[in-house]
Amino acid sequence: MKKLLLYLLCSLVLVLPVSAYVVKSGDTPYGLWGVNWKTELAKFGISDPKKLPVGLETEEKMGVGYTPVTGYSSRLSQYVSPTATSIPVVSTKDPAGNEIDLSKISSGGTVKVYMNIDAGTPNQEPIMCTGKSVNVWSSCIRGLDFQGSSEVASTTLQKAHNAGTPIIITNIGQFYNQFVDIDGNQTINGIKSFANTSSIIFNVTPFVSSSADTYLGDDYLATQKYVNDVGAGGFTASNVSTTRGLSVDGSSPEKIGINASSTTGGAFDASGKYYQAIGNALEYKGNAIAVSTSTIVSQIATSTPTASMIPLANASGTISNIWVKEMIKIGATTTEHTANSTSTVTYLSENVTGGYLNSSNVIKIEAFIKELSFANNNPTTVSIFVKYGGVNICTTTISNTSGSNRENFSGKYEVFIYASSTVAIRTEALLETTQRDGLYDAAGAGYGVRQLSAYNTTIDTTSDKTLTLTAVFNNDATAINDLTIRNVSAYLIR
Repeated sequence: MKKLLLYLLCSLVLVLPVSAYVVKSGDTPYGLWGVNWKTELAKFGISDPKKLPVGLETEEKMGVGYTPVTGYSSRLSQYVSPTATSIPVVSTKDPAGNEIDLSKISSGGTVKVYMNIDAGTPNQEPIMCTGKSVNVWSSCIRGLDFQGSSEVASTTLQKAHNAGTPIIITNIGQFYNQFVDIDGNQTINGIKSFANTSSIIFNVTPFVSSSADTYLGDDYLATQKYVNDVGAGGFTASNVSTTRGLSVDGSSPEKIGINASSTTGGAFDASGKYYQAIGNALEYKGNAIAVSTSTIVSQIATSTPTASMIPLANASGTISNIWVKEMIKIGATTTEHTANSTSTVTYLSENVTGGYLNSSNVIKIEAFIKELSFANNNPTTVSIFVKYGGVNICTTTISNTSGSNRENFSGKYEVFIYASSTVAIRTEALLETTQRDGLYDAAGAGYGVRQLSAYNTTIDTTSDKTLTLTAVFNNDATAINDLTIRNVSAYLIR
């Protein structure tokens, strides 16, 4: 059987690897280096395959698709059983001392390395391996036939081998499966690219299996059956979709036209030319259709919040804040109030419209604490209350113990009110204060107060209710017990 070291299915001249090659016009990176073209092209500082310069001298030109390692021989490093699929060896380096690289043997997904163990002896065994690590050949098929091209293991030809047995890469019979047989029938895998720009001559008409008779894609050759089927069918009205803007008149040969709707703007003029009719929102300007500014504003924009309309500035040049439903101020006060006794002091009292508080909205209260002070050696408690419709929905209590002196604290108090339904709400409050001077004892040194409170309440949110923020002390040490709050605001966050 004659075999030629090519990846081609037709008669081509064999181009053997050479030590240097000068790029010619028409060469491509893939044609020169195969799947490794990016790595090889990068050696010249080039990444764009279209910028391969003519006259560039390269180390080699790809001419063969399968290139076995020359002169490899080694010995087994340990005993190998007849069924072992991994072969440990003393070395997996070539005669120059370089570790063998399977990608240099073949660019295929599975690289086959053909070897013979204990060649020339009665115990010799042809094998094929597709995997390799340092000093180990792996994924090996053992006991290949001495005749034919079968790569199926034969249990009768598998042998046991002792450490020290020689192993070589050689051209056993199955080795020639990697090359084209120019006489016999053969199945060839992988994509084969023809680098030369000359025409490829087939001495016989190529044919395909019946499964390839249908249309595959624009880059494929049409089979004779496919061409015959299309030609026999001809071009008729059935080839035209009447639901995609086309029409046919049933003539022979068939005539195709535009199926224009007279009710949605499509029309033909007296000479049969198609044009787009316009309504009062559009106008012709030169050869183009433009928006009619005199009517479009009233059709798509308004200063009154309306669904599916664009916001328009009102007469004062502003856009109503109802358009932007993010944070709406319910009420606020900048008046400073101080609680210093058992009398309740109100810091905020605002009406909340029914339905404002729902599962999509949150009410936030924000208060700035100017001063929080407790009497020295006087156990005292101050409580801050948040009420909604007269119902207490949150209580934050701060206590001072005997022997402790806390004075001149400042900070802020934030409350968030959520509603999971029209009758269920949850309130979360955060009080943070920091001492502003040195009038404190070691026990409370500079730490201030940080307290988080959370409550769940059942209350109707569909009707108008008053939202209040109040505070009261549990005794009357008015001289040095006080809670001063100012700049209290309530917001609806949507």
